[in-house]
Amino acid sequence: MFYRNRKFLRPVSILLLVLTLLLCCVPVSAVEGPPYTIEEESARTDPNALDLPLSALDGKSLAFITGTPYENIVGGQVQAQDYSFYTTVSDLALALHEGKIDAYANNTYQWPYIAAEYPEITYFNQPLYYLENGAIFPKNDEGIALRDQFNEYLRRLTADGTLDALKGYWLQPNDWEVPTLPATGENGVLKFCTASSMKPFSFMLNGQHAGLDIALVAGFCQEYGYGIKVDDSDLSGMLSGIATGKYDFASGQIAWSQERADKVYYSDLYVTQYVVAYVRRGAFGEEAEMTDTKETFFEKVASGFKSTFIDQSRWKMIVKGIGLTAFITVFGFLLANIFGALFCAMVLSGKKPLLVIYDIYSRLMQGTPILVVLMILYYVIFNNSDLSGAVVSIFGFGLSIGAYLAQLFAGSIKAIDVGQTEAALMLGMKKSRAFLGIVLPQAIRSMLPAYFSQFISLMKSTSIVGYIAVMDLTKASDVIRSSTYEAFFPLLSSAAIYFLISSLLLSLLKSLQKKLAPKRRKATSKEEKDA
Repeated sequence: MFYRNRKFLRPVSILLLVLTLLLCCVPVSAVEGPPYTIEEESARTDPNALDLPLSALDGKSLAFITGTPYENIVGGQVQAQDYSFYTTVSDLALALHEGKIDAYANNTYQWPYIAAEYPEITYFNQPLYYLENGAIFPKNDEGIALRDQFNEYLRRLTADGTLDALKGYWLQPNDWEVPTLPATGENGVLKFCTASSMKPFSFMLNGQHAGLDIALVAGFCQEYGYGIKVDDSDLSGMLSGIATGKYDFASGQIAWSQERADKVYYSDLYVTQYVVAYVRRGAFGEEAEMTDTKETFFEKVASGFKSTFIDQSRWKMIVKGIGLTAFITVFGFLLANIFGALFCAMVLSGKKPLLVIYDIYSRLMQGTPILVVLMILYYVIFNNSDLSGAVVSIFGFGLSIGAYLAQLFAGSIKAIDVGQTEAALMLGMKKSRAFLGIVLPQAIRSMLPAYFSQFISLMKSTSIVGYIAVMDLTKASDVIRSSTYEAFFPLLSSAAIYFLISSLLLSLLKSLQKKLAPKRRKATSKEEKDA
């Protein structure tokens, strides 16, 4: 029988996992090609930069943002020892600061914000190459029409000088004002995706989306009568979402590459970014002329707390993140209980067709990482739906955790001596009453520790939902780090909050176990009789 041939299911699960990973990775790679050329402008100098040849990077460890085309181009300029990849610029800067890497490639626009947090970081004056940025659109008829409208808007801004004024305003430190993104419009609502870790192109300001790309999108939607719904993801999520048609368009420091252009439509390219190698001062034999700006421990704690929570009321992002994390956890676990009870009933029925269904479901869910499950649901199965990332997360966690709960429910029920049920039936009790009154209470007591463990595990697993554009607690922490380049407090606060919630749940578990313990129940009954 198919159900008994379990060896057949194992390679199927592995094959599905491999195909899924390939699908998710395809749109984020890049190849060498135009307009990737080294900018030959010897007059371009920066007093903050190092006048060293790129050959000084030979044999060094270099890092890049995941999904960028940098690594494919640097290979022709530098003979690096090894490459590594990070999700955000703040992660790159922190890794360089801590000496985990020797250099990383990034544009010069983010230099002022990095230098403010890490004064020991500088960059090579000679650029590795330059990239050109644009917005991206799906390769379908709607994508073509929207791209043409956006290009028309860009060309009008270019002709009257507005685009240059916007770039002058946003691409340097400034007293910025948040652009107004219309929620509704007479021509419908567009689904837009950006990455709030790409300052100054796209970032969070006073809890709202801001940056050059956001300002352009806001102006475009207002002029053409569109409302806009914004999802926040990373670069690979933006590219995957557009390639699969999940979003109407996306922008946020998205560089052109030929391979990307084969899968998505680009708008006119409106920003050139010079990509340089960021390094630590003094790491290449030069004199490190730095002002001693070291803070005491307490000064660093105070400044970190202020930048993380007080400035721009960033604490509100943390609070919203906690609320969304709790929402996904509670409703995801409720759905997991429904799936668990349903498939537990299939197992207890003993019918082979139902056992086959359960076996396939159980092996797929337990053999596939939950992150892959969420990405398949969000970018493939519910690709054309209006379901939010939070709702998809609830469904994904319900499916995944439900497989474990089904095993837990079935195992706990089967562990109860069948003689108790037989005795109850002999005494005239109905089978349903015997199950609910005798078997189920004992099964619940025995499975309670593992049951709560699954709940806590789900709560902690919600930290990955940022990959499908959900601004949970972890994602909010990442966005704050990308704005402040302060790693200590955002990470510490997230860890502390998860720890407090887990501790509270464990306390509730212990309290509930004591109340359900047989000895305690007997003691309570005796006290009531004595009274």
